[in-house]
Amino acid sequence: MKKVVVCDDDEDIITLVALLLDTIPVEYSTIRELNDAVSQIHAEQPDLILMDLKIPVMGGEKAVDLLKNDESTSHIPVLLFSANDDIAYICKECGADGFISKPFEIGNFKAKLVEHLA
Repeated sequence: MKKVVVCDDDEDIITLVALLLDTIPVEYSTIRELNDAVSQIHAEQPDLILMDLKIPVMGGEKAVDLLKNDESTSHIPVLLFSANDDIAYICKECGADGFISKPFEIGNFKAKLVEHLA
Protein backbone atom coordinates (compact mmCIF):
# COMPACT_ATOMS: atom_id res chain seq x y z
CA MET A 1 0.00 0.00 0.00
CA LYS A 2 1.22 3.51 -0.84
CA LYS A 3 2.08 5.95 1.95
CA VAL A 4 1.43 9.70 2.17
CA VAL A 5 3.00 12.03 4.72
CA VAL A 6 0.93 15.10 5.52
CA CYS A 7 3.07 18.00 6.77
CA ASP A 8 0.63 20.44 8.35
CA ASP A 9 0.05 21.85 11.83
CA ASP A 10 -3.65 22.75 11.45
CA GLU A 11 -5.69 20.11 13.30
CA ASP A 12 -8.85 20.77 11.24
CA ILE A 13 -6.97 20.33 7.96
CA ILE A 14 -5.30 17.15 9.24
CA THR A 15 -8.68 15.71 10.22
CA LEU A 16 -10.24 16.56 6.85
CA VAL A 17 -7.27 15.22 4.88
CA ALA A 18 -7.30 12.01 6.95
CA LEU A 19 -10.97 11.45 6.10
CA LEU A 20 -10.22 11.92 2.41
CA LEU A 21 -7.14 9.71 2.46
CA ASP A 22 -9.20 6.92 4.01
CA THR A 23 -11.27 6.85 0.80
CA ILE A 24 -8.35 6.35 -1.61
CA PRO A 25 -7.05 4.15 0.38
CA VAL A 26 -3.47 4.80 1.42
CA GLU A 27 -1.44 4.64 4.59
CA TYR A 28 -0.66 8.06 5.98
CA SER A 29 1.11 9.80 8.81
CA THR A 30 1.37 13.41 9.86
CA ILE A 31 4.24 15.69 10.71
CA ARG A 32 3.15 18.84 12.53
CA GLU A 33 6.56 20.49 12.80
CA LEU A 34 9.66 20.19 10.61
CA ASN A 35 12.92 20.54 12.49
CA ASP A 36 15.02 18.37 10.16
CA ALA A 37 12.93 17.75 7.07
CA VAL A 38 15.31 15.32 5.38
CA SER A 39 15.68 13.07 8.44
CA GLN A 40 11.99 13.21 9.30
CA ILE A 41 10.85 12.35 5.77
CA HIS A 42 13.58 9.75 5.25
CA ALA A 43 12.39 7.98 8.41
CA GLU A 44 8.81 7.84 7.06
CA GLN A 45 9.72 6.52 3.56
CA PRO A 46 6.56 7.95 1.91
CA ASP A 47 5.47 7.64 -1.70
CA LEU A 48 4.10 11.20 -1.62
CA ILE A 49 4.43 14.27 0.61
CA LEU A 50 1.65 16.81 1.10
CA MET A 51 3.43 19.95 2.37
CA ASP A 52 1.81 23.04 3.89
CA LEU A 53 3.77 26.24 3.24
CA LYS A 54 3.37 27.53 6.80
CA ILE A 55 4.43 24.46 8.73
CA PRO A 56 6.59 25.29 11.76
CA VAL A 57 9.72 25.38 12.27
CA MET A 58 11.36 25.76 8.87
CA GLY A 59 8.36 26.33 6.61
CA GLY A 60 7.30 24.29 3.61
CA GLU A 61 9.22 26.17 0.95
CA LYS A 62 12.57 25.62 2.65
CA ALA A 63 11.65 22.02 3.49
CA VAL A 64 10.86 21.21 -0.16
CA ASP A 65 14.14 22.79 -1.28
CA LEU A 66 16.08 20.65 1.22
CA LEU A 67 14.19 17.48 0.29
CA LYS A 68 14.66 17.97 -3.44
CA ASN A 69 18.39 18.64 -3.00
CA ASP A 70 19.08 15.53 -0.91
CA GLU A 71 19.78 12.27 -2.71
CA SER A 72 17.84 10.19 -0.17
CA THR A 73 14.57 12.14 -0.60
CA SER A 74 14.76 13.90 -3.98
CA HIS A 75 12.75 11.18 -5.74
CA ILE A 76 9.68 11.59 -3.50
CA PRO A 77 6.93 13.71 -5.10
CA VAL A 78 5.93 16.76 -3.06
CA LEU A 79 2.64 18.60 -3.45
CA LEU A 80 2.46 22.01 -1.83
CA PHE A 81 -0.76 22.56 0.04
CA SER A 82 -1.63 26.17 0.81
CA ALA A 83 -4.03 29.10 0.57
CA ASN A 84 -1.18 31.37 -0.56
CA ASP A 85 -2.14 33.24 -3.74
CA ASP A 86 1.38 32.74 -5.13
CA ILE A 87 1.39 28.96 -4.68
CA ALA A 88 1.99 28.21 -8.39
CA TYR A 89 5.05 30.48 -8.45
CA ILE A 90 6.36 29.14 -5.11
CA CYS A 91 5.85 25.58 -6.35
CA LYS A 92 8.03 26.23 -9.38
CA GLU A 93 10.70 28.14 -7.41
CA CYS A 94 11.24 25.51 -4.70
CA GLY A 95 11.02 22.49 -7.00
CA ALA A 96 7.77 20.95 -5.74
CA ASP A 97 6.03 18.51 -8.07
CA GLY A 98 2.68 20.26 -7.94
CA PHE A 99 0.25 22.02 -5.64
CA ILE A 100 -3.25 21.93 -4.22
CA SER A 101 -4.81 25.27 -3.34
CA LYS A 102 -6.74 25.67 -0.09
CA PRO A 103 -9.67 25.67 0.08
CA PHE A 104 -9.74 22.69 -2.22
CA GLU A 105 -12.41 20.86 -4.14
CA ILE A 106 -12.60 17.26 -2.91
CA GLY A 107 -12.60 15.66 -6.36
CA ASN A 108 -9.58 17.70 -7.46
CA PHE A 109 -7.74 16.88 -4.21
CA LYS A 110 -8.25 13.15 -4.66
CA ALA A 111 -7.38 13.25 -8.37
CA LYS A 112 -4.07 15.05 -7.69
CA LEU A 113 -3.12 12.52 -5.02
CA VAL A 114 -3.99 9.52 -7.17
CA GLU A 115 -2.07 11.02 -10.12
CA HIS A 116 1.10 11.48 -8.06
CA LEU A 117 0.80 8.08 -6.37
CA ALA A 118 0.50 6.22 -9.70
